[in-house]
Amino acid sequence: MDLGEWLPLYGQIAADFGYDPAEDLRAARILDGLIDEDDLWPTLAGKIKGARVVIAGAALEHGPPVADLLVAADGATTALIERGHLPDVIVTDLDGIVEDQIECQRKGSLVVIHAHGDNVDALVRHVPEFEGPIMGTTQVEPFGRLRNFGGFTDGDRAVMIADALGAASIVLAGFRFDRLGRYSFHRDPGVKLKKLAWARRIIGMSRAPVSFQTGIP
Repeated sequence: MDLGEWLPLYGQIAADFGYDPAEDLRAARILDGLIDEDDLWPTLAGKIKGARVVIAGAALEHGPPVADLLVAADGATTALIERGHLPDVIVTDLDGIVEDQIECQRKGSLVVIHAHGDNVDALVRHVPEFEGPIMGTTQVEPFGRLRNFGGFTDGDRAVMIADALGAASIVLAGFRFDRLGRYSFHRDPGVKLKKLAWARRIIGMSRAPVSFQTGIP
């Protein structure tokens, strides 16, 4: 998904939820200021291009299928740890158990942190706790060290990242759109279900083929 596709869709999402793009921009500026100089995007692109990417979601109940690259969408980091798996990549807006994400980074996981208007406090508190370099994403026009590949929730954002960086195929494990998963840490279930409806639509825009191990496509 390029910016020409994403930004109009983002405008619809912001209007639907009553979000202020200015707050998303403020969060993005804060995150950009917290990221050091190391640029890991070429490293991540090298791992994703041509790969079979498995993305674990918050409804994960079993171990993920075999993958060239295993990606955790935020809270699914904890689900994977509990099942003895270390994600290669974590895509998070810091809603999940951040301590697990920090520990995974210590063991080699690449971390992509997203900025939006509702997570400024989490950005300020937790980004400095990560000991290694991180990558940052925004949902507004990208600038500085931040990128925008499209995507609204951590799961569909992970899909858009994998798609943009050349994944051969994407398998979604533990994704549901009709209920919250066990590893979803959202404060408002009703709002989360509404977000999942958007996530489902966005995933359908992937150019790379997407299949589901678990959940309702």
